Amino acid sequence: MKRSILALLFATAGLAALAQAASAEADRKSAPVRPQTIVAAPEFPADKLVRADGARVVPDRFLRAWDPVTVFFDADTGPAGGGPEDRPERFVTMTPKAAGEWRWIGARALQFRPAEPWKALQRVEVKTKDARAKLVALLPAPETTSPSDGADPVTDLDQIALTFAEPVDIAALARLISVELRKAPGVSPEGAQALGARDFDVRPLERAKRDDKQTYVVRFRSTIPDGRVAVLRLKLSDEPGLDDPIFELRARTAAPFTVSDADCGRGWSGSKRDDVLQCASFGADSDANADDDKPSYQAAPKRRLTLSFSATPE
Repeated sequence: MKRSILALLFATAGLAALAQAASAEADRKSAPVRPQTIVAAPEFPADKLVRADGARVVPDRFLRAWDPVTVFFDADTGPAGGGPEDRPERFVTMTPKAAGEWRWIGARALQFRPAEPWKALQRVEVKTKDARAKLVALLPAPETTSPSDGADPVTDLDQIALTFAEPVDIAALARLISVELRKAPGVSPEGAQALGARDFDVRPLERAKRDDKQTYVVRFRSTIPDGRVAVLRLKLSDEPGLDDPIFELRARTAAPFTVSDADCGRGWSGSKRDDVLQCASFGADSDANADDDKPSYQAAPKRRLTLSFSATPE
């Protein structure tokens, strides 16, 4: 009897489980199927330049010798594949005009590459319908100098020569040069003397050929004294806002000709009193103590003086 009751209970539980599973399957099939939404990533062709800041000119302030000038537009303007532009005046105006090539580097970027280096300190204006920039060509650092940086000390330093690859505006060059005199070795600026426009002038040297390099001479009104370091600084532009380092040259003058040492010779005392060399014979101190009225030292009858100088006298 017990076995019959247990069998009946198991059969009832199994039927209930099957019914529940069948009901869940029916609900799943009857529910509507929601299609998956696939969001495609935006496509940007490789030859299409997209800028968030819109139309502009790069660089926007300063030009180095061979820097290109790139004009960015806020909409597709040129061919997507890029290429040369034979009529750039339709899109951009450059004043003054310069020799070089205009080329599209995408549908939104037109670039100019100069055929010659920009003339130092030249002003160039680039203008489009939506952008404008006034550029200044930087002054290049001198290729060579005389004396050179770190050269041996110079006797009678009265000029410094600066050689550039190309001629520069001499008036602007004179404004960009400053000279400071420091005491050797020139590390500390304490007590330095700044030279003004009345203390030096800048003059060009004549070139033998038109394509030769151009040398300018900074001539001092007075010879730089011995024992000094002349610190010449050259700004790369006369426009404010330049963060580039300034060209700097240090020219050292010869050490001053002075007496470096004095000696009384062998057998004589080289002691000093009040910075005066005594040249007394040895043993004179004990005799001096015997009588205070006598001189504090006894001069040697045949004393001699030996002097040492900072340089060999001429």
